[in-house]
Amino acid sequence: MPEPVKIEGLRDLDRRLSRLDEVTGKKVMRGAMMDAANPIWKSARANAEATGIRGQGSGALAAAMGRWFRVLARKRFALYIGPRSRSPKGVALWAAKHGREPEGGRLRHAHITEFGTSKAPAQPYLRPAYDTQHNNSVRRFGRRLKERILRAAR
Repeated sequence: MPEPVKIEGLRDLDRRLSRLDEVTGKKVMRGAMMDAANPIWKSARANAEATGIRGQGSGALAAAMGRWFRVLARKRFALYIGPRSRSPKGVALWAAKHGREPEGGRLRHAHITEFGTSKAPAQPYLRPAYDTQHNNSVRRFGRRLKERILRAAR
């Protein structure tokens, strides 16, 4: 279970962010979140490259690794990190290794690699990336958000 992350000073940042118009605020938040996620994303991609089942590399999983941002509500955002099932690079690498396209044109083995099955051991790549990089990402998020708010306010 990951340890809880404590962030202080959000009230002040929220007040400053609310002074910006909605479009600018979304851009500020998106940029800060994407930048803060870089250490986790890069570590997860490197971990995915290092995993392999029965000697086969997992380049398809690493190539499919991505980050994406969604607006959930007016002041709620989410950033996702992980392999995208419809990644053209990932699907092409998988097809090159297996001699055929994956079923439905999608990669569907990311969760099996991460958590394992009764027959295949787990080879986690996302959890270790988060465990080693989450403190760095939180600090980075605070710095980047402050910088971007101040820049947008000018």
